[in-house]
Amino acid sequence: MDLVIFARFHARAGQEQVLASVLREQVKPVRNEPGCIEIGAYASARDHRLYFIHSRWTDGAAFEAHANLPRTLQFIEPVEGLIDHALDVSRAQKIAWRASRPSTFALIFTCDLPHVAQARWR
Repeated sequence: MDLVIFARFHARAGQEQVLASVLREQVKPVRNEPGCIEIGAYASARDHRLYFIHSRWTDGAAFEAHANLPRTLQFIEPVEGLIDHALDVSRAQKIAWRASRPSTFALIFTCDLPHVAQARWR
């Protein structure tokens, strides 16, 4: 079963951009690790000092392998100096999920061009 990771980072005052940069740099190499299904770094829409990493792994063993890599340990050390709290990483398992509906944009491209033109100009 997939393992989902939520990591929360609240930047020390004045360290927001440095933290954002460090988080961005971490995403690409981690995505290429065995067992990483997806990973993304996010900024809060309401608190300019709050950031998150959300990742999904094939299983706990894959995440443990990631957590023990030298690159991960080298990431954690500077991050701890950029945040105003103890490192906050939660492991979770999905309990409900719903696929998104197809977007209008996607539906337009499933039609042939004359119908699309008619639909847009009505």
